[in-house]
Amino acid sequence: MKHLFSTLLVIFSLSGVSGQNTVAFLGLHDNSVEDLLSNSLDANSSSFELSGGLILVEGSVEGEKGNFILDTGASDLVINKPAERREAVAGGLGGEIAAEEILISNFKVGAFEANEVNAFKTDLSSFEKGATIDIAGLIGHSLFNEQALEINYKDQIFKLDSSPKKKDMIEDGWQVYSLVEFGHLLAVKMKIDGKAYWMGLDTGAEVNILSDQFSEDLIPNKNQCKQICGIGKKTISLPQISAPIAKIGDLAFHTTDFYLSPFKEVQDQIGNGLDGLLGFPFFNQFEVVLDYASNRLYLK
Repeated sequence: MKHLFSTLLVIFSLSGVSGQNTVAFLGLHDNSVEDLLSNSLDANSSSFELSGGLILVEGSVEGEKGNFILDTGASDLVINKPAERREAVAGGLGGEIAAEEILISNFKVGAFEANEVNAFKTDLSSFEKGATIDIAGLIGHSLFNEQALEINYKDQIFKLDSSPKKKDMIEDGWQVYSLVEFGHLLAVKMKIDGKAYWMGLDTGAEVNILSDQFSEDLIPNKNQCKQICGIGKKTISLPQISAPIAKIGDLAFHTTDFYLSPFKEVQDQIGNGLDGLLGFPFFNQFEVVLDYASNRLYLK
């Protein structure tokens, strides 16, 4: 039997739920897969809002508008509706839920529009607990592929555009770094306390994660933990690594909170060479361009 495989990664925390953080890692595997606000900077730019560290944009599915999480850790477009048929499984830190592959005739977000989009639908309602808005779904890699995603957290502007010229970006003051693909996820090499790790770039993460296989190299502070609730409502405690020295090339990473997490589910689906995930505490320090066509990261 043909086996199709797709992966969705979402790691985030929603405040207001009994002081806990809601964190989900979702893996999807197939069994048989108008501009949002008026203050955009140019024809390809659109505004977004932040909910905690999550990027929320207004998109429309076949004309029906909703709030979507812009999530580079997700492999595909995911719609927040219960699956009618168990054609796929969404599994993660808290268990598994059913998912269904669907075809969407039209999807729009900001100035970007796509027709005949392969997507999944699954129940994401557990992520809405404690939030002030409904979540219509997740916008993932299949819509970014072969384009450049630019995110300005300070001005809350993003755009999807063609790949920029490296020379022009350097002349404009951007730092450039080569990236490696782990499945759909782009990863950058980061040194933490002098040791190199491959870190996936995940805008759907409100925390930075490192695999707990490195607990002997990076001593965790068991008195500083986050309570993590996965999609199966299972709560686990992740210890913090206290103030490691983190750098990408010569660029120092000033927000240095990382949490050690079981990571086997991610490595099994993405690749054993992936060591962790960089989320909002990293991205929020820079203007960011993720160039999917050339596998480059630009920071400014």
